[in-house]
Amino acid sequence: DAYLHAARREAENYRPERALQLVRRGLEIAADVDSFELRNLEGDLLRSYGSIPESIEAYRAAAAVARDEVGRCAAMIGMAQGMAVTAAHREALEMLDAASGIADDHELTQEQARICRTRGKIHFYRGQIDECLEANLRSLEHARASGSVEVEARALSGLANAEYNRGRFISAQSYFDQCLELAREHGFGRILAANLSMRSYVSGWQNDIDSAIAGYREATRLAPEDAVAWYNLGIALDDSGALAEARDAFARAVALDPAHNLAWNNYGSTLNRLGDEDAALAAYLRAAEIDPGHAEAQNNAAAICIDRGELDEARRRQPTPPIQPRSSLSACPVPAPHSSSRCLRATRACTAPAS
Repeated sequence: DAYLHAARREAENYRPERALQLVRRGLEIAADVDSFELRNLEGDLLRSYGSIPESIEAYRAAAAVARDEVGRCAAMIGMAQGMAVTAAHREALEMLDAASGIADDHELTQEQARICRTRGKIHFYRGQIDECLEANLRSLEHARASGSVEVEARALSGLANAEYNRGRFISAQSYFDQCLELAREHGFGRILAANLSMRSYVSGWQNDIDSAIAGYREATRLAPEDAVAWYNLGIALDDSGALAEARDAFARAVALDPAHNLAWNNYGSTLNRLGDEDAALAAYLRAAEIDPGHAEAQNNAAAICIDRGELDEARRRQPTPPIQPRSSLSACPVPAPHSSSRCLRATRACTAPAS
């Protein structure tokens, strides 16, 4: 119990690495019959890390040691959440149907809220907008009936994402604000950090850059090891013209996630605007190395090569149409260095639902 409580505390304070260490230490000494809560939390943490197949197996192990159907229902929902992300949607829906039967038999309103929200995520991923909204509305009804403020906050997050998916940003903003208010009031750190970025993304779409920056800053304070939060902050700062701060945010993002090719490309664009051409080219080349098909990074690298008169290298980066020195171009075939590939964490159309 001591390891479980300590791990939950670390997880809620958005320190998943430390939480996972505690969980695994607890599992080393716990008997199988007493390991259900630890295994279920292990699944939660692995999913938050993006280790989806491993999280599914952790939930499967939890289901195997559950003492009753209530515990098995919780583990089944966790498995379905992972399956939803891996596009195993048919299996996920079958798992949710089975879990829903248990939840109905035992009047488990919190679990029904989670089941409906997971269905909403599947509809989100499938682009089924109306079904996504309906499932999240049912999730909120069950959440409020359960009396759990945390489950209600997550349901509001789901509704916010559903409205975002419909292009209704004002409605999405309202639901995000309600979610964040509950998270702040009750200290739900993980919910707060996950939804701040989405709320800030919506602010950016409404041209409220100051609000977006403030939200992203808060997200990085809550989750300083979250590369995507730093990346999003860099985008907003760059858009506001705060180039030096944007550079530092992108630098933090690529330090935390060296394989984040979009961050490398945007880092290069900011460095180039600051006049550091050598560092910009290195960043563009790193982005292209990570993803050779990243046309924008290749274009940006080629543009610098053109400026330097390195036309052979530019042609290698962009072999068509024929490249000439920029001074002779009537219509430049290579875009000027600037990044539009800004997959903000509001990924969750390139974006994924917040937790």
